[in-house]
Amino acid sequence: MKRIGIVIAIIVTLISCGPRPKIYTQNVSDLRLSKSIAVLPFANFSGTEDAGRLVYNAIIVDLLKKRIFRVLEPGEVDKVLREERVRITDKVDLATLEILRKRLQVDYLMVGSVNEYDYQKSQNREVPRIGITLRIIDINTGQIAWAANHNRKGDDSELIFGWRTISSISRLTSVITSQIVNKIKIQ
Repeated sequence: MKRIGIVIAIIVTLISCGPRPKIYTQNVSDLRLSKSIAVLPFANFSGTEDAGRLVYNAIIVDLLKKRIFRVLEPGEVDKVLREERVRITDKVDLATLEILRKRLQVDYLMVGSVNEYDYQKSQNREVPRIGITLRIIDINTGQIAWAANHNRKGDDSELIFGWRTISSISRLTSVITSQIVNKIKIQ
């Protein structure tokens, strides 16, 4: 009887370790956050179609969850970029920054790129590999307020026999974006 209890406890523990959705629900207090940010679509240098969009969407969710900025709706950002004919890149010149400052009315602008987004052969298996570079620019001064470059492979945290290996590129995306956003600190 005791063994059955132990087996059930192990099964419940393993099941509860599965992936969970990232959910954001806006609180009234979020509307009073003092700083706002617009996230520009990320440049994709990875060679994998849609990698920039996938990482961009994950970053938006993590920014909302962290609640350090009011995040401008991506549709509004896209609309302004289209109307002003701004081409997406991982760099923003001062003239473009001035246009975006007037039109978006935010405190900060996030730009970034996805440099790697694929699977790599490692010990008879394929593991995901992601590399991301992000910058947060103070839209009023044009100065870089924060920057990060993060690269991960699915087997970076492997302990033994594949334990703690991340085999899904979408799961690794979630892990890496969460790690990056959790390091954002702006004075």
